[in-house]
Amino acid sequence: MQQSLKKIYIMRHASPDNNFMGKDVDKPLSNQGLKECMVMKKFLLKQEMNIDLVLCSSSVRTKQTYSYISQCFFSHKAILTDELYLAPAKTIAEMLKNVPEKFNNIFLIGHNMGVLDFCDEYTDYDTYLMNRNIFYKFMPASIACFEIYGDKLPNLKKESLKLNYFKCPDDFI
Repeated sequence: MQQSLKKIYIMRHASPDNNFMGKDVDKPLSNQGLKECMVMKKFLLKQEMNIDLVLCSSSVRTKQTYSYISQCFFSHKAILTDELYLAPAKTIAEMLKNVPEKFNNIFLIGHNMGVLDFCDEYTDYDTYLMNRNIFYKFMPASIACFEIYGDKLPNLKKESLKLNYFKCPDDFI
C-alpha cells in the first residue's frame, strides 16, 4: 500500500506596523506588509493549491495576512487560534500532529521565531544544509512548502519533512 502525500505550508505573517503603540497581539500590517501580501497572493494563485485546512494565529497581523491570501485556497476550513500567537516550534508541531487525518494540505500562518525554529527542526538534514541560509532569513510573508509521506500527521518527527520550495516576496520583486 502506497503511503499518502501530505503537504504542509508554513508562512510567516507579513511585515507589521512597528510604530503601532498598542498591545503586540493587536499590531496590524504595515503598508510594506500589505504589498508583501499582494506579491505572495499572486504567487499562491499560480500554485493552484488544494488547501483543506488553514491554521492561523489570532493576532491582528496574521489574520490580516490570511484575509489577503485566503482567496487562493478555494474550499477550506479555517481555524484562528490563540495557541499559535508567538508559538514555539514544539507548539506548532503538536498542533500539526493533532490535525485530523482527512486533511492533506495544511496551511499555517504564524510568527517568527516559531516558524523558523519549526522549519529548522523538522526539515530533513540534507535539505536543512542546502537551505539553512534561506531559513535563517525567514522574512515576513515567506512560505515554506513541505511534503511528508505517511498516513497520519502524528508521524511527524524531527527531520521528517522534505522541502518542496521556500519563497519570499523578494523572490518576485
